[in-house]
Amino acid sequence: MSDEANLKGWLFKWTNYLKGYQRRWFVLSNGYLSYYRSQQEMSYTCRGTINVSGAEISFEDRTSFTVTSGSNISWHLKATSEVERQRWIHGLELARAGQPRFSEEQTDSDSEGEDGSSPDGADLKQIANKLNDLKTCHDLIKKHASSLQRVMADMDKDDDKIRMLQEKTTLFMITAEAMNVAANEFVNLAKNSTETWQKSLASERSQRLRLEQTIEALGESSALFHNVARKINLSLMKLFA
Repeated sequence: MSDEANLKGWLFKWTNYLKGYQRRWFVLSNGYLSYYRSQQEMSYTCRGTINVSGAEISFEDRTSFTVTSGSNISWHLKATSEVERQRWIHGLELARAGQPRFSEEQTDSDSEGEDGSSPDGADLKQIANKLNDLKTCHDLIKKHASSLQRVMADMDKDDDKIRMLQEKTTLFMITAEAMNVAANEFVNLAKNSTETWQKSLASERSQRLRLEQTIEALGESSALFHNVARKINLSLMKLFA
């Protein structure tokens, strides 16, 4: 896996009732959320780590959120702004869904895999991985849009601006759903096309092998014919000598 961090930055972490929230350096990498007292501390120690794949993420207010691990360890965190909080939540949601898959996306386009899979198959797998990323983003869009619609439902429905915002949100959701469907159709088309190419390639290889065998057999027959002809010629020469 790559050592490159997927997300990193400063967040405020709840420590205790005496000290309250303290500024900490957080790094989200390879499915793990870790924190340090400073960036310099990363080279020799880590204050704590949570496996995001089994974690729960909950929201408290516009800048706060909580990450709870499978072993019920909770980190109460605060971002400097709502936008920054959303950036972290989005990254955590992607990591929890199993993204990114660095090891699965490593391919060698110049050779076939040890399992006999072709480069086309590897490309298809990479496309499918990207589709999973897209689905995760689509789920997040639906989740946040639903929250937005609930908030708008509590507002004054007679307000023209609110009605317009509701219409725009609904239209956005329809567009996002259509995008997801189109992406699925693309992957299915790519899969079918790849299977067709693989069948054609297998047929071509089989025909080439049969042709090579035929040429080899003809070569052996030709050598045998010349050998027999030479023996007959020698016999005739002896007969008329």
